Amino acid sequence: MADELPHAELCSIDIEGPVARLTLTRSDVFNAMNIQMISEIISLLDWTEKRSVASTGNLVDESGHPFVRVLVFSGDGRHFCAGADINMMRDAGAKSPEENRIDSERLDRLFNTLWAHPCFTIGVVQGVALGGGAGLVACLDHVIVEPRTRIALSEGKLGILPA
Repeated sequence: MADELPHAELCSIDIEGPVARLTLTRSDVFNAMNIQMISEIISLLDWTEKRSVASTGNLVDESGHPFVRVLVFSGDGRHFCAGADINMMRDAGAKSPEENRIDSERLDRLFNTLWAHPCFTIGVVQGVALGGGAGLVACLDHVIVEPRTRIALSEGKLGILPA
């Protein structure tokens, strides 16, 4: 089994015993998701799935290191996730239908991978969770929010189908 963590620049993962903490790290843009971030999250979710108790059937590996049982998902800074990066949305207008289909399927894979993840998933949500950020929240098993958190599918007001 490949134990090496996938490379990620726009999110991070910390493993502490059986708990994996995945954090979105684009706080300068309210953790808005672009294609790179979506791909990195999928890679990290795939890695934690392969290293999970549910997938391996064991509590620890051959070296005695615990397999993952809990995945905590959070956003760095003041906001959890503002949804799709506005630049990604802008660029979609210049892409071919095939390229947009591939991007849409990538986002679908992210949501389905998180939804079906074998670990117990916990969201720690603050600030806003808009559009795709609300989609992430909907895929988690349990969510802890700060009292002033706002979760919305605001793209509906623009006539765009929600993620």
